[in-house]
Amino acid sequence: MTSLERLVGAVYNGSHRIVLLPGTWVFSADDAQARKIVRLLSRAGARRILTLPQPHRRPPYAVPVTPSPGNEEQEDGQS
Repeated sequence: MTSLERLVGAVYNGSHRIVLLPGTWVFSADDAQARKIVRLLSRAGARRILTLPQPHRRPPYAVPVTPSPGNEEQEDGQS
């Protein structure tokens, strides 16, 4: 039995009602196939299927902002 079959069985048997995924890509690289599997889990009884948000990454062109000399913020937040 594959991991997917075990997961669908656990959802169908009621031991899993919420499925948390890093993304639907865990089921298939093909988006249409991944959506089919999500629908299958839903029909099997999953009440919620949640995917984690994409991590926020700093764009490659972003540069950390540092105060320029003589223009640093004072402790009370005023310049």
